[in-house]
Amino acid sequence: MGSLFGDTPPDTGPAPRQEHTGALLAVDVGSVHTRAVLIDMAEGVYRLFATAQAPSTGGPPWENIQMGVIHTLEQISAATGRTVLDQSLNLIVPERDDFFGVEHFAATASAGKPIRAVLVGLVPGISLDSARRAAESVYLEVIDTISLADTRSQERQIEAIVQAAPDVIIISGGTDDGAVATVRRMIETVALTCLLLRRSTRVTVIYAGNPALHQEVHATLMEGLGIHTVVTGNVRPGLFSESLEGVQTELAAFYNTQKARSTSGFEEITEWADEAIHPTSHAFGQMITIMGTLERRNVLGIDLGSSATTIAAFRDSRPTLSVFSRLGIGHSLRDALRDIRPEALLRWMAVEADGADQVMDAAMNRWLYPHTIPVTAFDRELTYALAREITRHALHAARQRWKGVPEQGVLSGFDTILLSGATLAQGPHHGWGLLAALDALLPVGVARVLIDPYGLTPAFGALSSISARAVVQAMETAFLDIGTVIAVSGKMRRGDVALRGQVTVSGLTGFRTDFEVPFGSLMVVPLEPGLEAELVLQPRGVTISGLPGGTSRLKIRGGEMGIIIDARGRPWRFPPDGAERREMITGWEQALTRQAGPEPVLRADGSV
Repeated sequence: MGSLFGDTPPDTGPAPRQEHTGALLAVDVGSVHTRAVLIDMAEGVYRLFATAQAPSTGGPPWENIQMGVIHTLEQISAATGRTVLDQSLNLIVPERDDFFGVEHFAATASAGKPIRAVLVGLVPGISLDSARRAAESVYLEVIDTISLADTRSQERQIEAIVQAAPDVIIISGGTDDGAVATVRRMIETVALTCLLLRRSTRVTVIYAGNPALHQEVHATLMEGLGIHTVVTGNVRPGLFSESLEGVQTELAAFYNTQKARSTSGFEEITEWADEAIHPTSHAFGQMITIMGTLERRNVLGIDLGSSATTIAAFRDSRPTLSVFSRLGIGHSLRDALRDIRPEALLRWMAVEADGADQVMDAAMNRWLYPHTIPVTAFDRELTYALAREITRHALHAARQRWKGVPEQGVLSGFDTILLSGATLAQGPHHGWGLLAALDALLPVGVARVLIDPYGLTPAFGALSSISARAVVQAMETAFLDIGTVIAVSGKMRRGDVALRGQVTVSGLTGFRTDFEVPFGSLMVVPLEPGLEAELVLQPRGVTISGLPGGTSRLKIRGGEMGIIIDARGRPWRFPPDGAERREMITGWEQALTRQAGPEPVLRADGSV
């Protein structure tokens, strides 16, 4: 991990001896792809042995996720020579021999339709918002909300919930030792609704309000009506305090139960696993927390998926997780386009389009065929325009939960950014996903950028509860270190020199790269993985967040792309002329995807 982030953790003495746990296998079942990863020990250290990917089979014509999982496991066997399936196509667990079976298995899933939820709370800006933030941790679609601000009559509220046909109703409201009578009336409304719902659908109620009503909720709903009811900790124990862990845990368990009930093959996969199947979002967030905790850094994770976008942050030792089921770049794209104007997409495209209709038609075609990959330049430009806008909308919503962070504007304070999802991490060149992320996030300062080319972040998060040691050691080769991004703030005339710098490579006497970066441009300074260098920066008329004014000296480690200088300033504006705008965007794309650098590339062996 130290080499991954560019420094070495403090020496805490010899680590306690840990027993070999055998081969670890994990799968992630997504809406488009099912992925598998095998981790095992080699020469006393856990390593990534094999990865596999196959189309997910939860939809027609298969309607069974187990088939996609089996296809990936067959690929694992072919790549490693390890037999992981028996003749009945069941997983061999625990391990029976060095090349027969696996010792542990974990699974994550995000495939299928989101769970339908109704939120019931007292105050929209307090308990109801806390319930909504808890619901954002899994793949829930909030259909309706009821609160004291709701002007509908009780009859209308009940009618609305019945028509919504929710899978789960989350009740919140009242601080500890707070309101009782008003919360009780909310419970009565839910009880009357459940009387009607239980005749047509199965519903679960999760109560996360004033603990003084725990017994009453259980007696009214569970014992009185036979409604499956879960009572958990109050999401708002105090007016200015929030506790989401309890309800998030219960929602993860409900997700597993609901998917097993509604998705063929889900129950069979669960039987193989050491634990219940984790929601992909929970496992993704767990991995971001592990990375931040180990390195004592602020880490931001972006997972742009077909059905949902997940934003996981570990900032100032505080983890937050937000899942947006209506913001996906494939299966959920039609919902996302209700919030994204075609003009917002056109501004990011370097190719000329025949107006908004062509853009929307092409976007809807992508929604109809989410498995397809961009073929033409227009398709590619539209794909990354969508990636920018979806990520931007998701980040704006997620930032509402971050304490001490403005709800909009530039993004500062993150030392590491991890990009995941096929569009951001598996493009034709790493620069495409990086440029989309820079445009959507608007980071300032200095940040390390990693990508997850195999989509393994959720799998590693799920395996971490089985063997954290294996995950930490194997992730060295799982994530791709793109390099260090340095983004300046401020405004000046485009084309004027915004930054001068020098890169001096350690151990190679006399090797130095000098560069100048014009304002409004992007530049890549190559520095291969494994190399260490001193970077001297001299801003001219701009600032770099987190660094003192004037000349700064940084220790930098190389990456796949090296050092990426973003001298476009923050904030920046598009030129009003369309041709000028397209020329500007083309220049950015060429800088990150085809630029060879101001000097010959220095390789890890010292050759030029």
